[in-house]
Amino acid sequence: MSLLDIASIIEQMLLASENVSDLNFSCGQKPQVEVNGVLYPASPVGLGRLTSYQTEVIALSLIRDNPDAAAQLVKTRTADLSYALPGKCRFRVNIFQQRNSYSIVMRVIPHEIPSFESLRLPPHLADIAEIRNGVVLLTGPTGSGKSLDARRNYRPH
Repeated sequence: MSLLDIASIIEQMLLASENVSDLNFSCGQKPQVEVNGVLYPASPVGLGRLTSYQTEVIALSLIRDNPDAAAQLVKTRTADLSYALPGKCRFRVNIFQQRNSYSIVMRVIPHEIPSFESLRLPPHLADIAEIRNGVVLLTGPTGSGKSLDARRNYRPH
């Protein structure tokens, strides 16, 4: 595996399902995809259980153009950054060090914000977007679309 292979590895993992929400890379495990809250092994380009070296190469591939994130990783053993496959997909990435190896979690960020109708929410919830005073709290489990809803409905005063 070289630094240039990471994009093709990610692309192959995304082919596992239309509903992949996360990609996971951990030492001693096969690369994994999360689909509808369930982790499944994915073996792109014949990768089996990842070695410490392989997870480090993946981490360095993702962080190489982000010196601030690299410095944060060295200082705190964790870094948050973004990564993009141009024209295909974007990710929110967390790289962290544990037991002397790196682990990487990549959350898929959809290109398009889902419409209110496509989320199949009760119509009266649309009224929340019109509230001008007070505080509205969006809560829900990880991956339920809280960030997307907040971004779509935010209207500055």
